[in-house]
Amino acid sequence: HALTVMAAVAAVVILIAALIVQTQQKAEIERQRNRLEAANHRLDQTRRVLVSLLSGAQASGKGPSATLGEVLQDAAHTLSVAPPDDPLTRAGVSEAVGTAMMTLGMVDKARPLLEAALAEFKDLPADSEPRLAVEAELAQLLYYEQKFAEAEPKLRELLRRERARNGGTPSELEGDLLNALGAVLRLQGKLDEAMTAQQEALVLRTKVHGPGSLPVAESHNNIASIHFTAGRYAEAAASFRASLAIRETRLRAGHPMVLATSLNLGTALLRTGDAPGARPLLRSAADGWAAAFGAEHGGIVSARTALGQALRRDGAYDESQNVLESALQWQLARGGPETPAVLATRINIGVTMAENAAGDCARAIESLESIRTHAQFPKVSPGLAAQALRALADACERCGRKADAQRYRDEAQRLTKPN
Repeated sequence: HALTVMAAVAAVVILIAALIVQTQQKAEIERQRNRLEAANHRLDQTRRVLVSLLSGAQASGKGPSATLGEVLQDAAHTLSVAPPDDPLTRAGVSEAVGTAMMTLGMVDKARPLLEAALAEFKDLPADSEPRLAVEAELAQLLYYEQKFAEAEPKLRELLRRERARNGGTPSELEGDLLNALGAVLRLQGKLDEAMTAQQEALVLRTKVHGPGSLPVAESHNNIASIHFTAGRYAEAAASFRASLAIRETRLRAGHPMVLATSLNLGTALLRTGDAPGARPLLRSAADGWAAAFGAEHGGIVSARTALGQALRRDGAYDESQNVLESALQWQLARGGPETPAVLATRINIGVTMAENAAGDCARAIESLESIRTHAQFPKVSPGLAAQALRALADACERCGRKADAQRYRDEAQRLTKPN
């Protein structure tokens, strides 16, 4: 009888256990179905939001002529007046639009969108990927706001949290954080620490994305920038070249990132003395800059100035002067004649005139002497000011003004003499 009772009890226990398992399985299936329905709803909402946002250019009547910045501003307005009802969808779209605005330099408009996204993610665990990602974007926003010292500790803490989350498995976010950390370290003059961070980012991004990926191209570009800042121009050129090779493969001709990297590589080659190698790169950047970045982008002056310098090094003085004059006219139309940047362009034009042995030395002297007595001349970098004075001395020498030539050479030497 006892055995029978025990068997009956065991059977009841097994039945109860089976019912519990079945109930749990049913509940889990229900939860999975709910999650799937929520995910489908979120995907549908995201699709609708994207269609609405990307059709903004058509709605405004601008069509293909609309700039990305205009489309993003329309997107931000749509989000403010007709946001998605799902909080996570709303957060994801706000993050995407805010991040795009940030990379275009629209920092004042990017911050509220990224902060709104973080507020929507506040109920997620602190180590969840969406929350970490938007916190990382806000830390990188400090870079665009030029708050480098403030960004550094935030990026280090986020990197620590991401490494704790991924448990040693390389992740896209870890590479992005290392990349951003390297950038803010470089701009604080911490070049060795910056190089360590960027090299770690390069190794990690190669594992995560592959050697021919755009994130890897970005890491090569940033390593090159550290070399360039340190005056290692040959090493900078090699890393810029690696970046350009990937970007030319992955992006269309004339893409802004291709032109910017061409400008960087050409400038590095120019610093190594390879003007012939720099010229085609700088010409492509100068010719395509307005179409890629817009006619008001200040990089037009950088591209034209670098091209003008390469042409001068190659002895193409007339073409160099024409290119530099076009840069000057762009500046004068937008900033007036009194800025140090305008004076720097005038110096490049004057140096070109002075180096042209077939040119008018008296005209070169007149140009450079007017620059030397300009109120903004003391604000020009010592290296560029010394270059102007040496060119002025050479022009004076050609025109037979030997005493003036010696005086200007002595002045140039004092400018570059260590304190």
